[in-house]
Amino acid sequence: MQHDALQTLQDELGATPPDELAVLSGGQLRALAAAVRQAKEQQSAALDDATESALTHVPRPLRAAVRRILG
Repeated sequence: MQHDALQTLQDELGATPPDELAVLSGGQLRALAAAVRQAKEQQSAALDDATESALTHVPRPLRAAVRRILG
Protein backbone atom coordinates (compact mmCIF):
# COMPACT_ATOMS: atom_id res chain seq x y z
CA MET A 1 0.00 0.00 0.00
CA GLN A 2 2.88 2.39 0.75
CA HIS A 3 4.25 1.70 -2.73
CA ASP A 4 0.94 2.83 -4.26
CA ALA A 5 1.02 6.01 -2.16
CA LEU A 6 4.61 6.70 -3.25
CA GLN A 7 3.54 6.21 -6.87
CA THR A 8 0.64 8.63 -6.37
CA LEU A 9 3.03 11.22 -4.93
CA GLN A 10 5.44 10.66 -7.80
CA ASP A 11 2.62 11.21 -10.29
CA GLU A 12 1.68 14.49 -8.58
CA LEU A 13 5.28 15.71 -8.39
CA GLY A 14 6.12 14.65 -11.92
CA ALA A 15 9.40 13.31 -10.55
CA THR A 16 10.72 10.67 -8.18
CA PRO A 17 10.16 11.77 -4.59
CA PRO A 18 13.22 11.97 -2.34
CA ASP A 19 14.17 8.65 -0.71
CA GLU A 20 13.72 10.23 2.72
CA LEU A 21 9.94 10.25 2.19
CA ALA A 22 9.90 6.44 2.23
CA VAL A 23 9.78 6.59 6.03
CA LEU A 24 6.27 8.12 5.89
CA SER A 25 3.20 5.94 6.19
CA GLY A 26 0.86 5.38 3.26
CA GLY A 27 -1.67 7.78 4.78
CA GLN A 28 0.94 10.48 5.23
CA LEU A 29 2.13 10.03 1.65
CA ARG A 30 -1.43 10.29 0.35
CA ALA A 31 -1.98 13.45 2.43
CA LEU A 32 1.23 14.91 1.01
CA ALA A 33 0.15 14.03 -2.54
CA ALA A 34 -3.21 15.70 -1.91
CA ALA A 35 -1.46 18.81 -0.57
CA VAL A 36 0.77 18.94 -3.66
CA ARG A 37 -2.28 18.55 -5.92
CA GLN A 38 -4.11 21.34 -4.08
CA ALA A 39 -1.07 23.63 -4.26
CA LYS A 40 -0.78 23.02 -8.01
CA GLU A 41 -4.48 23.81 -8.48
CA GLN A 42 -4.14 27.02 -6.45
CA GLN A 43 -1.05 28.02 -8.41
CA SER A 44 -2.86 27.40 -11.69
CA ALA A 45 -5.85 29.48 -10.55
CA ALA A 46 -3.57 32.31 -9.45
CA LEU A 47 -1.78 32.22 -12.80
CA ASP A 48 -5.12 32.35 -14.64
CA ASP A 49 -6.19 35.33 -12.52
CA ALA A 50 -2.90 37.11 -13.17
CA THR A 51 -3.20 36.49 -16.90
CA GLU A 52 -6.73 37.87 -17.00
CA SER A 53 -5.64 40.88 -14.97
CA ALA A 54 -2.73 41.53 -17.33
CA LEU A 55 -5.03 41.31 -20.34
CA THR A 56 -6.94 44.35 -19.11
CA HIS A 57 -3.93 46.37 -20.33
CA VAL A 58 -4.30 44.96 -23.85
CA PRO A 59 -6.72 46.79 -26.17
CA ARG A 60 -10.07 45.01 -26.17
CA PRO A 61 -10.04 44.06 -29.90
CA LEU A 62 -6.71 42.24 -29.45
CA ARG A 63 -7.48 40.29 -26.25
CA ALA A 64 -8.84 37.16 -27.93
CA ALA A 65 -5.75 36.88 -30.15
CA VAL A 66 -3.42 37.47 -27.19
CA ARG A 67 -5.30 34.81 -25.14
CA ARG A 68 -4.80 32.29 -27.96
CA ILE A 69 -1.09 33.12 -28.15
CA LEU A 70 -0.67 32.76 -24.37
CA GLY A 71 -2.43 29.42 -24.45
